[in-house]
Amino acid sequence: MSDIDFNALLLLISKTIDVNELSDLKLLCKGKIAEDSDVNSVWNLLRELEKKNNLGPDKLGVLKDVLKYVDDVDGREELLFCVKEFEGERKGLGSYTKSAGNMIGAVTMHCAFRSAAGVLVIVSVATALYKAESLQDYMNVFNSSVLPGGNILCTISEKCLLFTVQAETLSALETLWKEYQDGTLQKRLQQFLVTEELKKLTGEEDLKVIVNIDDQEYKDACLDLLISVAQASNIDDNKQPQERCRRKSDSDLCVKPVETDVTYLRLQQAECRLSLEQEKREQLESEIKNQSAEAIDADIEGDEIYGAMAMAETTDKESGNV
Repeated sequence: MSDIDFNALLLLISKTIDVNELSDLKLLCKGKIAEDSDVNSVWNLLRELEKKNNLGPDKLGVLKDVLKYVDDVDGREELLFCVKEFEGERKGLGSYTKSAGNMIGAVTMHCAFRSAAGVLVIVSVATALYKAESLQDYMNVFNSSVLPGGNILCTISEKCLLFTVQAETLSALETLWKEYQDGTLQKRLQQFLVTEELKKLTGEEDLKVIVNIDDQEYKDACLDLLISVAQASNIDDNKQPQERCRRKSDSDLCVKPVETDVTYLRLQQAECRLSLEQEKREQLESEIKNQSAEAIDADIEGDEIYGAMAMAETTDKESGNV
C-alpha cells in the first residue's frame, strides 16, 4: 500500500467524522499532539498526529483507539474496519500469521461463506479479525472455541479463509478429522465466525460457513506424525547401550540391530499417493470408456432407425407399384 492510499484513508476519515466531535477527539489525543497546536478540523488533527510521530502507514495504534471511541458514539464501524483492512494489506497479512515452517501433523481448513441465496460472499482476514484486540487473542479464542484438544491454530491466510491447524499427536489429529466429518467442526466455525459485526460488514443477514479439509492432506499429516514418533523412538534407542545377546551355538557376542519403521512408513506414504493417482486414472479411463460406449450405442441406434426408415420407404414404393 502506497502513501497515496494512506492519505486517501485519512481523507475518508476526516470527511466521515463530524467537525462537532473535534473537541472530544482532541481530548482523546491529549499528550499525542502539541498543547498549542492550531487544530480546527479532523484533517488537521490527523496531520498533527503525524508530525508528532504518533500516526503513519505502519503506526496506526492511536488512530484505531480514537476510532473505537467514534465507533461507540456513532456506530460507524466501517471506519475502524477500513483502517484494519489497510493495515492487513500493508503488512501483506504478516500480522495475521505465525511462521509455520515445515509443520508436522498440520492440515488446512478452507472456509467459504455463502448467503441464503447460495451466492459466494468474500470475507477477508481483516474482516474476520475486525473485533479482535490482537492476533494472539484471536488465536487463543479460536483454539478454545473451535478446535478439539491437542490442536492449535498456526496460520491464517486469504483465498477464502485458510486456517492452518497443527495437531500435537496422532490421536488429536484423528479427533479433528472425526469432528470435521460429523459436522461438529462446521457448527463451531459457524458460531465462531458468523458474528453480528460480520453480517453488518458483508450486508448479509444469513451466512453459512462451508469448511473443507483435503483428504490426502490429512493422510499425509497422519504419516508425518507416525514418522516423527518413529524417528524420536530411534533417537532414544540410539542413546541407550545396544543390547547384546549370545547365540546358543556361538561363544561370540553379537549386536542386535536397532530397527526402525521410518523407511517403511515413507514407502507406505508413496504407495498411498501412487494408489490415489491410479484410482484417478482408472476413473478417468472408465469415464472415457463409458462415453465411447454411449457414442457407439448412439451410432448403432441411428443406423437401425435409418435402416427401418429405408425399409419402410421401399415397402411404400412396392405398394404403390402394385
